[in-house]
Amino acid sequence: MDSPFFQITEALKEALKGQDDESSHSPAGQFPLLDKDCFHLIDSATGLGPVKIAFVDGGNAEIIASANFSLHAVNLARCIYSGPKKIGTASRSGYILITAKSLSGKLFYEANFFGYPLSKVSIDASHPSIAIGFQRPSPGALASPLRKALELSLAADMAQQLEDGSWIALDGDFSTPTPFEREALNNLIDASSERNIGCLALAKTSDLLSGRGDALIPLIKEISPKQQPWFYAPIPPAHKTIPGMITAVASLHKRPSHCFKLEVIVPKAKPSAGPGIDPELKNLNPLMKSLVENSKDSVFLGYPYGFIEADQLARVSNQEKGYQKTKLLAALGKNFPEINDYLATKDAHAILDRMRF
Repeated sequence: MDSPFFQITEALKEALKGQDDESSHSPAGQFPLLDKDCFHLIDSATGLGPVKIAFVDGGNAEIIASANFSLHAVNLARCIYSGPKKIGTASRSGYILITAKSLSGKLFYEANFFGYPLSKVSIDASHPSIAIGFQRPSPGALASPLRKALELSLAADMAQQLEDGSWIALDGDFSTPTPFEREALNNLIDASSERNIGCLALAKTSDLLSGRGDALIPLIKEISPKQQPWFYAPIPPAHKTIPGMITAVASLHKRPSHCFKLEVIVPKAKPSAGPGIDPELKNLNPLMKSLVENSKDSVFLGYPYGFIEADQLARVSNQEKGYQKTKLLAALGKNFPEINDYLATKDAHAILDRMRF
């Protein structure tokens, strides 16, 4: 009898094998046929010098939680580079407390920020941007979109400090499902446009699919130029478009293990002259050249080191999480001993995890 792994292997091979004809690259009305003319080589030896890029990232971890609240430690970091040269770094730490509130008979989640200059926000607990089918999400489900709003707010602040022609780079993409993420992104776009600052988002993972259900990035990589960095653009965006935004797939090293989806908001972008004709594509080479020069670390060839460093600075480690929890519970034990009854609604799994059989 075949092992399950052999059967899984055969099923994957059958599901992922490519078609022989060119239509395998035609995503059924969503994308045109892949066109080699959409590949743009990134030549580090020509063009303008490197541009300054501020890499922004955030990290969070849940410290304590109950059925009706969630407290997260949140770190934000930014690292500024000009090509491979580091200009400076900075980080900031704070907290987000998300609590359930009843207003006029409806359940809302309210978020208060500690250590960050943001006003509290609230959202209907059944808002489609956070609901999971017909199931109400837990308060902690808001932590990631709230952290993204903080990252966008930090980026907007950076736009006021950087000189003309610089760029701000964020981890992920520019999708904004929640109202507070959308407001933060609009503030970033306004601030960056005023100062002629460009914005980009680089996604470490991609859900881009062809109309046939193929992963799009491997299809692009299959026909890509070899032994030279490149980017492929334009690609129709995977979410609501933003004026001046270009979606691309990029290979930032001549021998990369990964290609990445990029969303680029060009400052003061000129309108497109028609489908597939974007006057801004030719102006992206200085940015792409700077990303390539920042993507030579042997730990992750083809991934900008500015993002690696920002991630390390922003990450909330398990050690830090444990330290924060110990300090907080000590303070709560003195002033609010009833907290243990609330924590008991969520900590049964943690107790089992600590058991050894």
